[in-house]
Amino acid sequence: MRRMGLSTWMMIALVLGVAVGTVCNSMGIDTAPIKPLGDIFISLVKMLVVPLLMASIISGTSSMNNMRKLGRVAIKAIVLYVATMCLAMVLGILVANVVRPGQGVTLAADAAAAYEGKEFPGFFQTLYSMVPNNVIAAMAAGDLLPLILFSVFFGFCMNAVGEKSKLVADVVASFAEIMYKMTGYVMMYAPIGAFALICNTVGNYGMAVILPLGKMILTVYATLIAFVFLVYAPMLKGCCGISAARFLKAMEEPLLIAFSTTSSMAALPSNMRASQELGLSRDVSSFLIPLGNTVNMAGAAMYIAIVSNFVAQAYGMQLSLGKQVNIVLTALLISVGAVGIPGYMIVMMTSVFQTVGIPLDGVSLVAGVDKILDMARTPCNIIGDVAIALVVDKTEKNR
Repeated sequence: MRRMGLSTWMMIALVLGVAVGTVCNSMGIDTAPIKPLGDIFISLVKMLVVPLLMASIISGTSSMNNMRKLGRVAIKAIVLYVATMCLAMVLGILVANVVRPGQGVTLAADAAAAYEGKEFPGFFQTLYSMVPNNVIAAMAAGDLLPLILFSVFFGFCMNAVGEKSKLVADVVASFAEIMYKMTGYVMMYAPIGAFALICNTVGNYGMAVILPLGKMILTVYATLIAFVFLVYAPMLKGCCGISAARFLKAMEEPLLIAFSTTSSMAALPSNMRASQELGLSRDVSSFLIPLGNTVNMAGAAMYIAIVSNFVAQAYGMQLSLGKQVNIVLTALLISVGAVGIPGYMIVMMTSVFQTVGIPLDGVSLVAGVDKILDMARTPCNIIGDVAIALVVDKTEKNR
């Protein structure tokens, strides 16, 4: 594996998974028995996420001796997160209105499948829930936003204590190194997990489900790729002097992991390593990459914009300019609040559809191919995490 590299093994796993899944689908062979191999990988990653995220953020925050710098870094990153998410949705809406992927699609009469999920609690309730009343409970539940807030606050207080916290700082730094090493071992299993997940996805859906929605799927993929080259690539070149080719080469491993697992959490450890290879300072990487992993969702935001127009067009609806603006604002607010909610994209779609008056039956149509679409939006999300972190870090170095 060392000779070939993890990214090569991941590519082999993806190709084999698609091939085997296609054969199984055409022959009617159930791929469910192989899915547990992929579930094991996801479980291993989930096992790592909370301790890795907390150790990284505490270590990164405490290593920033200048608290003003920490505040500047956080504010700059959040402004860029919001700006790029808005740009992604505007581009998605423009493309959807020009291409009109929903024209000619006939929604099934029995499309009103029931999708269970936690209701979006509202913006202010989301802010309130970010403050953990029990850190241990938040760790057990995997609620990342409260853990991020606690970790940043803990690191800030370590700085405030000064020399007396040196022992704790050394322990946290050592623990973070152990988690990085553990992550490396887990990633050795990634090709097997990726093979199982891709094989099961292709085996379940096949071309029969994909073809009727092919125009919408191609629109999402093409627009996400265009967004990367129209927004992130110029940002990196203009601010950091990093070419798109160099950036994508360094990001090869995390992108393959994100594509095959549809989990930005699974790609988090690899994403942090790639960002440091691109020159991102370790303290900023330890702070911003986990933060972006949790709240920066440009890919998901664009997806919502395109899908909302797709379903509206399929129903023969014409969304006004006001409703298009409503889509942008609603999706922007919900994207942060939906973190950690099972099937959060279904929750986002339902909330946006209700806001602009799109029939909720359309959710079931898109949900059938959501896994395939997630394979595009997750890589876009992690690209944004690293790109914005690099830009923010560069502005700090130029001060």
